[in-house]
Amino acid sequence: MNRGFLLILVGLLAIDFGAAIAQVAARQGIALPPNIEKFESPMILDLPLPDVRPLDAHSQMHLPNIRKYVCDNNVQLLNLAIAKQYKGPRKVRSLELVVSGSVFVADSYDRRVDIALRLKSRDAVLASQILRNYSTEEDRSTPFRILLPVDESRFVDSYMVQPGPVLEVTLTVRDDS
Repeated sequence: MNRGFLLILVGLLAIDFGAAIAQVAARQGIALPPNIEKFESPMILDLPLPDVRPLDAHSQMHLPNIRKYVCDNNVQLLNLAIAKQYKGPRKVRSLELVVSGSVFVADSYDRRVDIALRLKSRDAVLASQILRNYSTEEDRSTPFRILLPVDESRFVDSYMVQPGPVLEVTLTVRDDS
């Protein structure tokens, strides 16, 4: 019995030793070209708005990823999200959509940006707001938050037609000098 046990133990040690001397192989892969679309300022993005009607107040929903869109070679909008909040007493409250995200400026120089938002349903503009002359620094991501007051009944009705509501985001970039 001891001899059988000894043979099994030696066999396991040999297998374990063989695994220990195996080497990792590495080779050069082929890099895919970056999926980037470049625009001159102003850059206009039309984002289909997901259905935020069931969203609880003060919770948020991420908007489609727009990282691949670059304005003036160095400026991107990242991590866009939308939230609902109500202002005023319950009987006369008004709806505000809160659009947040960040402006990323690649290693170049500081910029000033305008971020214009227009909430549209077909050809009608339901709400609009502009964040003007916002200072952003190079090689950094600068967060922003824009309040977009909207008539709640018109907003809810905008989901009843196809296509649903669209958030038009216009990014205008200038040198910060």
